[in-house]
Amino acid sequence: MNRKFVDLKPAWQWLAKTPVLACLVTGLLITNGCSNNGGRPPVEIHGVVTFDGQPLEEASILFVSPKTGESASSNLGPGGTYKVTFGEADIGESYQVAINPLIVDLTGIPASEVKPPPPLNPKLPKKYRSRTTSNLTALVKAPGKNEFNFDLSAK
Repeated sequence: MNRKFVDLKPAWQWLAKTPVLACLVTGLLITNGCSNNGGRPPVEIHGVVTFDGQPLEEASILFVSPKTGESASSNLGPGGTYKVTFGEADIGESYQVAINPLIVDLTGIPASEVKPPPPLNPKLPKKYRSRTTSNLTALVKAPGKNEFNFDLSAK
């Protein structure tokens, strides 16, 4: 059996002398190694928020990953419904949750025409406005759709 081995040393020497090609090859190797997003799949979180058993509509909901600090928020819709999406989520982590006033997009609106958003229900305790005091969490168990309903109380 005659086996021939190819000596790659001259090729690598040539590559080292060609900085542009070396950068390109290095970039491709790095990009390929990072293409799985670190195992963080996309997640949709949806559900309903109620206050003392009634749908809460004039508010927004905020989710924050305690691991990365990434956040997503949405205004509550009819019936207290919401949906937020994380392009890369932390599966198995409990996201911290806060309930805040409506999010209003003021892009392109002259200052003279800006109207303040409706206030939060005055009976809703202020503790819900902060993710660190609300005691609301959502344990994201799987990629894809996750449902979390929150029933807030005046007590």
